[in-house]
Amino acid sequence: MLPQKVSADSGFFSADNLTDPDLAAVELYVPPEKRVQKSAVAAAMREKLGSEEGGAVYARRKAVVEPVFGQVKAGVPQLIGLLAHVPTKNPCSEA
Repeated sequence: MLPQKVSADSGFFSADNLTDPDLAAVELYVPPEKRVQKSAVAAAMREKLGSEEGGAVYARRKAVVEPVFGQVKAGVPQLIGLLAHVPTKNPCSEA
């Protein structure tokens, strides 16, 4: 079962992705990259994201997805510190 609405960053933007028949029932909110200028799909998406509703849906993405990546990145130094104290076995040293 597909979600009703999906927002993604500009790396996922393509006319093929946004016009895929398998996703016809899903409201997509994917900004085109700045270099994509001469595309009817890009123009329509910019207009959709520029609307009050589209802007609100896309802004919600920052509150839902982005903090997870920040929390994961924040934990990496602690993980590296823990792993530094784990003894390892060198498979090449055994003969």
